[in-house]
Amino acid sequence: MKHFLPSLCLLGFLLRALTQCPVHTSEFQLEGDYLIGGLFDVHHVDGPVYHDRPETIDCASENLTESSYRRFQLMRFSVEEINNSTNLLPNVSLGYEIFDHCSDIQNFPGILNLISVNGLIQPWGEPQKNLSSVSKVIAVVGTYTSTETLSVAPLFMMNLIPMAPTSVCSPECPVGHAKKQDGIHKCCFNCEICLNGTYVNSTEDPYKCIDCKETEWSAEGSTSCNLRVVEYTPFTDSEAILIMVGAWALVGLTLAMSVLFAINYNTPIVRSAGGPMCFLILGCLSLCSLSVFFYFDKPTVSFCILRLLPFILFYTVCLACFVVRSFQIVCVFKMAAKFPKLYSWWIKYHGQWLVITGAFVIQALFLLIGYSCGPPKPYNETRWYPDKIILSCDMGLKANSGSVILLLSLCSLCFIFSYMGKDLPKNYNEAKAITFCLLLLILTWIIFSTVHVLYRGKYIQTLNALAVLSSLFSFLLWYFLPKCYIIIFQPHKNTQQYFQGLIQNYTKTISQ
Repeated sequence: MKHFLPSLCLLGFLLRALTQCPVHTSEFQLEGDYLIGGLFDVHHVDGPVYHDRPETIDCASENLTESSYRRFQLMRFSVEEINNSTNLLPNVSLGYEIFDHCSDIQNFPGILNLISVNGLIQPWGEPQKNLSSVSKVIAVVGTYTSTETLSVAPLFMMNLIPMAPTSVCSPECPVGHAKKQDGIHKCCFNCEICLNGTYVNSTEDPYKCIDCKETEWSAEGSTSCNLRVVEYTPFTDSEAILIMVGAWALVGLTLAMSVLFAINYNTPIVRSAGGPMCFLILGCLSLCSLSVFFYFDKPTVSFCILRLLPFILFYTVCLACFVVRSFQIVCVFKMAAKFPKLYSWWIKYHGQWLVITGAFVIQALFLLIGYSCGPPKPYNETRWYPDKIILSCDMGLKANSGSVILLLSLCSLCFIFSYMGKDLPKNYNEAKAITFCLLLLILTWIIFSTVHVLYRGKYIQTLNALAVLSSLFSFLLWYFLPKCYIIIFQPHKNTQQYFQGLIQNYTKTISQ
């Protein structure tokens, strides 16, 4: 223990130097048979101050620390409660000597007072000496942090005075915040707010933000989850009723046009519109309208399948018919004279019906393969709206990409052929009518695709049904309706002589 002697001499010198300086540290004492020392940073120095020589500090002039002040009062109250009790330590009185330890490098008078007797520190030089005669202090409560404890512990170690450092826990987290442990002690933590879709249950596990179920949601900083609102477009919705009425109107119009065309089957207008092909187109348009009714109410597997199947399959037939019709218009007026063999082969083997049948069979195979690999199925949209579940269908576009490519190919061919016939006779311009219908069709789906990228609410199904219906009406109103108007209100244009005159005038014009 020889190495303690220089240290004790240095401490004695330091104590004597410090006692000559005015010490304004707050002291609180209570006499008793045994003393408990207390070191609390009732006032706290924010940062270290460097001096050329040792100087004391006036703790009373520093910032008050309310938590340390409460611990200081708690120690006084505890000692008084023990002294007032007849069961705890009978016939023994406890005292205390408490110091305001505001700095671990400039506030040593309180520490030195606790280990001194009559203002002097007695070296521990005689092992057999009764240690209790050195100081009446039997224990020390404090200090605030591990750093401060390491600074003062060697001084109390000389007299084997135990220390009980005060533990300061982090303040409780605000509501909706989870605790993130900082260090090895659970009472030391940082607070992190629980994000959207998570919550914290402080009674079960305050250290973890728990994910809400898929059918639930929560705002940032929540302590529980709320059920999401389930949204879809029912059959009774006003927009759904209007669209379904529009679909029935389309069926009625196609039926009426079919009757009108059947009555006037041998007239030039009906034959120029495609003859028997008109009935196939009108029938397919009616069958396509079936898809519209399955965009409403809660989606099921069958509903999701029937949203696409009738429309894609029968609209393929419609486009194939218009591809053939556009090609025939160009052939009759431009290609028959230049390629007579090709034209005769087309007429002999009914090339138009081969193309239509081929398109139908290929599309049916694409749909069969696509539905086998990835059939449409109900899908709950939960990513766009945190508080809602939008019931929709996962259409499996990747698996059905072949069907979409075939539709786009037919649409492109139809547009090319119809554009080639843009300079046909003004009053006999089937190609321009088909071109205009195709432009409406393309514009419709561009608008819907743009809206679908920006909006995924419950009315996206209504907009999809509206896009389908618009695609059907584009051909019905802009291709067939003008022909019905001529049959009913302009019968003089529906004669063989009128059509032959148009063809002769056009032939003279292009021959010049």
